[in-house]
Amino acid sequence: MVNVTAMSEELLAQVATMAERGASLCGVTVSDDAEEIVRALNGWALASRDAGAQIDPDDVVAVGALLGEQFIRAFGWHWGEMAYPDGMTAFAVLDPDELAACQPINWAYWVLVDGEEVTFALTFSMVAAGEHPRAGDGDPVTFH
Repeated sequence: MVNVTAMSEELLAQVATMAERGASLCGVTVSDDAEEIVRALNGWALASRDAGAQIDPDDVVAVGALLGEQFIRAFGWHWGEMAYPDGMTAFAVLDPDELAACQPINWAYWVLVDGEEVTFALTFSMVAAGEHPRAGDGDPVTFH
């Protein structure tokens, strides 16, 4: 079973700082409309990949932090730390019932470093429409 705990105020402050950096990379501000920010993230990720850019690891974290903040602003989700039985942990944004979760920093890594498809805007739109997976009970369903 996954154990979800709240992130400390110190970590939340670091996320906010990194989100500012991510916004700067993508040419937006953290106060812009959440959907606009996600579209900008999506475009920046596509352009960076198309250019063959080597992304600084801190920029990967910044993009993930900014992405996660948009789920919080738009949908009322919250940051948490997910601890798995095998000892692995991940930072995630979770819906209010903790039945759905997204690990935006990992997701940014998979897209920007590992070359997964850029689906930030698609997934955001699916959540906005209520078309995302949710657990019936127990561990949150993690998706991206």
